[in-house]
Amino acid sequence: MESGAGKHWTEEEVKALLSIWSEKSIRKQLHGTLRNKGIFIYIAKRLQELGVCRDWKQCRAKYKNLKYEYRTVKYARNSGDATKTMKFFHDLDAILRCEPVAHLAAEGNGRCSATEAQLNASPTADSSQGKTPSASMSTLCLKTTTKPPAPGKQAHSPSLPALR
Repeated sequence: MESGAGKHWTEEEVKALLSIWSEKSIRKQLHGTLRNKGIFIYIAKRLQELGVCRDWKQCRAKYKNLKYEYRTVKYARNSGDATKTMKFFHDLDAILRCEPVAHLAAEGNGRCSATEAQLNASPTADSSQGKTPSASMSTLCLKTTTKPPAPGKQAHSPSLPALR
């Protein structure tokens, strides 16, 4: 299997990535998550099912590059430079503003209803938590309660155990 390292993303590959990225569960997981390797492993797996051979690092790099380019164009437009543009701007605008991207599904660019149904029916999916697990992704959930410090005491942040 060829990794595609150093290979430019085709328009169809980007559309497939955007299609997966536009899913509410994926957007929710990516929003504000810093340690997102597991999410991108899952995205790479989904892309492979759609015939796009990219590893998780390539998916994460493309995600970051698209977001950076989008923000650059958005800032320029807000500053009055209406000439600044990029491919997929409107798709990214809808995704990053958390709106449904209906035309990606309608065009069939990367979304396969049979594949989507199969993945949604996966016995490993934790739909009650809105998470999409992967074989190599582990999740750590900590439930904490916040109590105001006692009078005369400073607030203390609990230290988290080291992850292995």
